Amino acid sequence: MNSINETSLEPIRREERANLDLYVNKIIGDEPHLARVRDISVSGVYLYKLLEPSMQSERIGLELKLPTCDDVIWAVGEVVREENAKLTDGVAVRFVRIAESDRQRIREYVEARHTERGPAAQRAHG
Repeated sequence: MNSINETSLEPIRREERANLDLYVNKIIGDEPHLARVRDISVSGVYLYKLLEPSMQSERIGLELKLPTCDDVIWAVGEVVREENAKLTDGVAVRFVRIAESDRQRIREYVEARHTERGPAAQRAHG
């Protein structure tokens, strides 16, 4: 579960994240629903909600394909935070079941994005 810094109410991030603009399948129950990724890390993903039913369970399935790889990543995630903003709703999802090879693909993707940004950009955004 994400811990919250009581003074700022900002989540404390444990893993490096990379921005990612990508549509994925978010499996709720047995039905796939389209969702859009905002960012990703080896421990989870932030998804913008699009058209989907209200969730009865905090666990969801995810099917995604990184732009750097042809393999489909399958994962099960747990919703750890919901945000209901004026223009967009979203959820923070922590991976609870994912193949280590898929986690490694995500790790390589995130590290490559941070290498592209360089140290100065990382300090400004990290």
